[in-house]
Amino acid sequence: MRIGRFEIEPLSEGHFIIHENGRLEKSVWNPTAPEDELKPTDLVVGIEPLLLSDGKSVILLDAGLGMGLDAGSPAPGVSNIKTNLEIFGLQPEDVTHVVLSHLHLDHSAGLSYTDRNSQTVSTLPNARIIVQQREWDHAVSQFDVPNPYQDAGYSIDDLLRLKASGQLECIRQNSLEIVPGVMMVHTGGHTPGHQITRVADGEKIGYFMGDLMPNEEFFEAKVRHRHDTDPLAAARIKNIVMKQAYREKAYILMYHSLFSRIGRLKRHPMGSFGLNED
Repeated sequence: MRIGRFEIEPLSEGHFIIHENGRLEKSVWNPTAPEDELKPTDLVVGIEPLLLSDGKSVILLDAGLGMGLDAGSPAPGVSNIKTNLEIFGLQPEDVTHVVLSHLHLDHSAGLSYTDRNSQTVSTLPNARIIVQQREWDHAVSQFDVPNPYQDAGYSIDDLLRLKASGQLECIRQNSLEIVPGVMMVHTGGHTPGHQITRVADGEKIGYFMGDLMPNEEFFEAKVRHRHDTDPLAAARIKNIVMKQAYREKAYILMYHSLFSRIGRLKRHPMGSFGLNED
């Protein structure tokens, strides 16, 4: 789809099961399979980094887990970002920016891989990788803190190597325009440094919601992410963003949806929101 001059494509890593203890498992889940194949505490989610391109900039919104395909690389652990980019005639070296909603593994682990020499290597060597300073500070503070949710953890060693190389840039602004029409906005809530991205060109607008609104279930005001560090703040800012997006007739771009990845908001008679897929 397009938002003005921006072509937007999902770089799907597929479906994953998140177990109660946070363990991630590549899913062969079938929506027609008996429900008793999944435990009530299991979550099935998609992982969908988004590719934005306008002929000048090539921007990734989040970087995925980096699990799955290896694109024939000599490094067997290489992120499947490479394979997904090739579908659109791009190489990892072509990516100019990565905007990270936050640093949890399922959003950032695809930034690097371990090569055959056991060296941590950047998947996107020419990209400016941008995250909130307060997100970095929170991630570092969790280094020795036990986390019951593995998917909500941080790969500190790999992140430290990216930061030491100068590729990972931590910003302190509450909002920052990365390129004309692409604005990152701090929200907090899910993590202290969580941010969303607003994409706009002319009258066309889209919001990449990260884990503030990871899928269509979160349009319900009472639905909260079990990993939120500040659930009340997350609920408050989610409501503000949804109301603004509805007024602007903006697209909602979701990272963890199984099916409805992109759509505009509709309002139900009782005031709650749903998604028009168009």
